[in-house]
Amino acid sequence: MHPLHPHDPPRVGPYRLRARLGEDTCSRVYLATAPEHPPVALKVARSGLVPEPSFRPAFTDLVAATRPLRSPYVAGVLDADTEGPAPWVAVTRPFGPTLAECVHAHGPLPAAALAPLALAMAQGLADLHAVGHAHGSLWPGGVLLTEHGAVLADPGFERVVADLHGRAPHPAFAAPEGGAAAATDVFSWARTLCFAASGVEGPAGSDRVPMQLRGVVDACVEENPDLRPTAADLVRILGGPTAPGPWPEGLAEVVRRSAGTGRQVLTAGEETGKKRGRGKTVGLTAAGLAVAVLAGTGAVWVLNGGQEDAGGEGSDGGRATTEDTGLISDVSCLDADLEAPESPVEDLDAIDVSFSPDGDALLISSFRHGLTVWDWREGTEIARPGGGFTDTDSGEFAPVGCMVAAQQPTPFDTDDYDRPVLHTHDLPSGDTRQQLGPQSQRVLDELEPPRRAEDFAFSPSGEQMALAVAHDTTLGDGEQLPPVGIVDMAAGELEHEWSDDDSLVSGLEFLDEDRVVVSTAGPLELRDAETGEVLETLRDHTSYEFTTVPGTTRVLYRSNEHLVLWDFEEDAEIDRFPVPDYHEVYNDEFGYPTGMSVDTELGLAHFSWGEADSALIESSGREYEHHGHLWDLETGEDLAEEESGLMPRPVDFHPGQEVIASVNAEGDVDLLDPETFEITATLS
Repeated sequence: MHPLHPHDPPRVGPYRLRARLGEDTCSRVYLATAPEHPPVALKVARSGLVPEPSFRPAFTDLVAATRPLRSPYVAGVLDADTEGPAPWVAVTRPFGPTLAECVHAHGPLPAAALAPLALAMAQGLADLHAVGHAHGSLWPGGVLLTEHGAVLADPGFERVVADLHGRAPHPAFAAPEGGAAAATDVFSWARTLCFAASGVEGPAGSDRVPMQLRGVVDACVEENPDLRPTAADLVRILGGPTAPGPWPEGLAEVVRRSAGTGRQVLTAGEETGKKRGRGKTVGLTAAGLAVAVLAGTGAVWVLNGGQEDAGGEGSDGGRATTEDTGLISDVSCLDADLEAPESPVEDLDAIDVSFSPDGDALLISSFRHGLTVWDWREGTEIARPGGGFTDTDSGEFAPVGCMVAAQQPTPFDTDDYDRPVLHTHDLPSGDTRQQLGPQSQRVLDELEPPRRAEDFAFSPSGEQMALAVAHDTTLGDGEQLPPVGIVDMAAGELEHEWSDDDSLVSGLEFLDEDRVVVSTAGPLELRDAETGEVLETLRDHTSYEFTTVPGTTRVLYRSNEHLVLWDFEEDAEIDRFPVPDYHEVYNDEFGYPTGMSVDTELGLAHFSWGEADSALIESSGREYEHHGHLWDLETGEDLAEEESGLMPRPVDFHPGQEVIASVNAEGDVDLLDPETFEITATLS
């Protein structure tokens, strides 16, 4: 759940928009309300689809075909307008997380939850098939976990786009023969259930399905669709038609908390009706729009390996929660009792910025002061992690809690110079740790200094951290030390290492919980987080700078004179943005990148770079000319060309799109209105 974008309309038809629920290949989806009606998921057709001649008739036919359906296991169509400039359809929206959100936030479902889930999904498909309609796009993001069971989030509107463009909207869950039919739905049912049991997309997840369900799952993924059971067969095999059993208590609590948060946010929107942007009514404050699946601010529930783990003893299969044994305390920055800095900041000289997960605190990386944490709304510094973290590279917040991480030069007795080592600092507990990643036994025995840290990245959930260290071949006979390690942040231990080739890893970022994008001396690679296996290669990647786009399967990277926006799921280039000025200076060895970030909610992409000048360096020691590009993702227009000096150095977008934090040319931090780009405050 996300705040409304400044360009979102306040109303669509009779419905008042409250928040964004997300988007799919067919539509942008909003939480909306109307007088004397329950909340709905309002699906507004994507603007790029409307001009296609065949889209509107297909969308209209699908709405008409599914409007009569009444099923407790499928969100029903309540209202629609297929004739207007932007066609839309409203479907019921029970409160609760999607299956994908729940698994990504808390791990695979416990074994006791799989049978109720399987039966509810099967009954939803059987009800659709009984009226002659195939869903065509079943996947975990389209299944809602509610307090009363599981519900298909819609009757399958994404199949319109699949039919028009000839490709499955969610390939990992699609049958090999393609198309939308009863047999392909059954295949997708099995793949979705495997994901629920394992957290893994594709066939690998079937190994985690309990034996009592394994046979029916195997039957549903038969290559020959004629050999698969029907949805009605599944219902009978699973003991229906009947109401599925209740969720096990651990999952039930997660769902209750998520549903309760959703109701509270909606109620808050009704009461406040706060104004923002161009006079639009926004029913949700940025602070109130923490994703509902995180289930409030209490303990994080971990569902793993078919067991419920609330952090107590006797749960020998699950991962510990961060609250119990993890490195990250379950406390936000402004709620923590932080140690105030001993002296005020003088001449901030910032080089980078990073918002905390809830958006209430801002981490500023500074040449002079190391890492500093600010209550940006009050304009006051509230902490300096680990006593200062001086001489660090750019730091960043972990995606949960109030932990920061940065590379810091560290002295070792066996070396004559300081080695960059990654350090994490949990502000609420005050715990600072070195994160060495994959190292030799001699390093672990403190007989030699570690290889320097090259880059690090947290997974979206914060449960893992990837760490790249310098390439090393000192073992001889061609044997090489692993360049990348994956740290389990709950246990604080190195969980996986990659050592399959001699890639020089200079940068990495998680695409999702299971895949990592890696920048090498050659191509950009998509790799399996556990094994390091190369899953996809982008060979037109021409330098080390890149960034992943949060909440998507997209990456932005440089290819000679352009930045390319690529979607790994669609296996296609989405857009490209020209940077001939940077390309020319970079090739002359005078230019270097300083920042790259994308916010899909605001529809903006930012890239900044610095240009070294020997005369300036000699005169000032650290004065460089800074340049910024800011593109509108919808039009491709470079907004920075219209306003010279706009966002010339690194920026970070507020997670609730409340402000943009931007390092200005003088090294202070400007807070900008995300719609007008006007400076509302400056931290210095």
